[in-house]
Amino acid sequence: MASNPTPLPIEIVIIVNRLPGAISYDSLSSFNQYWNNLDPSERDDTWQFGPYANLIVDNTSPRDLNRQLIDSVVSQFSEYYTQFRNLISGISSLQTIFGGLGEQITGNQLLSKLDGMRAYITGRTYGNGYAGANYGDRFDIDFRELAHYMMYGQEGINYLLLHKVSHNTQTGLLTRSWMVNSYQDTIANNTASGAYAKGNEFFEGQEAYTNTIAKNIADAIGISISPLNVYSNWPPFGYRPL
Repeated sequence: MASNPTPLPIEIVIIVNRLPGAISYDSLSSFNQYWNNLDPSERDDTWQFGPYANLIVDNTSPRDLNRQLIDSVVSQFSEYYTQFRNLISGISSLQTIFGGLGEQITGNQLLSKLDGMRAYITGRTYGNGYAGANYGDRFDIDFRELAHYMMYGQEGINYLLLHKVSHNTQTGLLTRSWMVNSYQDTIANNTASGAYAKGNEFFEGQEAYTNTIAKNIADAIGISISPLNVYSNWPPFGYRPL
């Protein structure tokens, strides 16, 4: 049986405040202690959000030669998103969800993050092994890569949406700061080169931590992000304990 392609990650475009020496911390929990003592302005701990009336925006050209395929992808994604909202509709606004490292997310906070996020479906390629770009309150994704996520059915889209939200939790922002700054330390020290992308240990570490946050949230609200029809590595970059 043929293997479904492993979906590509989405690049985080938001600039991280430079914190030299992050690579010297030997664990996320030890970096967390340092992070908690920083001035809030140094922590990158707020991103701007909607709310928006509609998550999905078709940002492709009306004259795109793949118009029929794009329309099909957008329509199918809309159906999966509607089902995702149905799955999470029973979350209590007061429910407590543990994202990781002791962070508590209320049901209301989770829903507000989802309501404040938009998906721009594009027709461009992003390079460096990326499927799109993450701007905090919106993520862009190439329609061909979105189709890869949908090959994994409802669970694939559940994963995509919760993974995006997880980047925007306090623990997600913490892991981004640690991994991006550790990567920048290696560049500054001339001990590594190349892009912060697939194949880089720090980028893949950030994605794995974020997967764990998404799994914690999914388990707490009772939905699956683990497709049954997986013939390749899932989720992309695996899990890493928090």
